[in-house]
Amino acid sequence: MILDLFSGSGNATGIWQTAGYQVWRFDIVAPERPYTKPVDLNFKWQCDQIIKDVRKVCDRPLLIWASPPCQEYSDANQRRYDPLFIPDTTLWRNAQYIIDELKPEWHVIENVRGAQFTWGKPTQRHGPYYLWGNFPKFNIPGGVEPKHLESYKNKKERARKTAMIPLKLAVGLYRAIVTQKLLYPPQ
Repeated sequence: MILDLFSGSGNATGIWQTAGYQVWRFDIVAPERPYTKPVDLNFKWQCDQIIKDVRKVCDRPLLIWASPPCQEYSDANQRRYDPLFIPDTTLWRNAQYIIDELKPEWHVIENVRGAQFTWGKPTQRHGPYYLWGNFPKFNIPGGVEPKHLESYKNKKERARKTAMIPLKLAVGLYRAIVTQKLLYPPQ
């Protein structure tokens, strides 16, 4: 089982679904997304419900991917430069709570460069995508394209497009995990 928290477009876990894995996606805008359950991870009781539902189906997920919204950490957030600004870490902490409770084999929390000021050095970085967690390191041949923010017509389109996880990133992680499972099968 694969869990995708703050799934957005579902790009981060699409490769897993294509490969036949059971993928559960959760997002606040779920009614707009197929195969996504509506949930607001600001509320701990909704996190507890996810944990309860997952435990009914499996002992331990293979992977939890979380991409909490980046507004609190983004360079575009002018409040971030105020020395008195304290980012709201609720969504990140609740994602970590789900990870801690379900103890997946692998987990990734993806966010932007500015998150380092709150969460410390990332485990790995691919272009503008910063990854924290427990996962095998991986390369992406040719790297990940920059986001080219100026190329979008309006703020809404830019926000939607830049929040999408690139297929190259998702495939890189998928290959690294599958390779690890082949090299070191469960005992």
